[in-house]
Amino acid sequence: MTARGWSLRGRLSRNVLLVAGAGWLAGLMLGVLVLDHEMQEVLDEGLRSEARLVLAVM
Repeated sequence: MTARGWSLRGRLSRNVLLVAGAGWLAGLMLGVLVLDHEMQEVLDEGLRSEARLVLAVM
């Protein structure tokens, strides 16, 4: 902090960067969660398919 205090431009820039960074991180986390969910569905379906194949052969 300078002797005159924080400038309006500095406070605005900091707040905009913080909000943009938080939004970016939230979007990234949401994307990772959705991707994880979709991958689990694909892997589960592959496992079901393999189980059906093994049962059909037996």
